[in-house]
Amino acid sequence: YLLMFLHWLPLNLLILKSESFMLWL
Repeated sequence: YLLMFLHWLPLNLLILKSESFMLWL
């Protein structure tokens, strides 16, 4: 579980950043 979590965490952060970026546009 931990490995999966660590694998998805950067991806989720990237998605959140892109979503917030598009929100500001």
